[in-house]
Amino acid sequence: MPWLIYQKFIIKDKKDIEISDEDTYFVADLIGLEVFEDDKKLGILTDVIPVAGADVYVIKRENE
Repeated sequence: MPWLIYQKFIIKDKKDIEISDEDTYFVADLIGLEVFEDDKKLGILTDVIPVAGADVYVIKRENE
């Protein structure tokens, strides 16, 4: 019988996770980074919200 996992977290030390692609990042590593469009700074990445089929990146703008 397959296991049903619902609203549970699996915790593993990040250094023990094998990453096969050098362009792979953890969301926690992205939070707090500056966000730019061309050479203009838009703000700071504050959250990533997973939704069906995509992720929504929340950016706190400089003037807010």
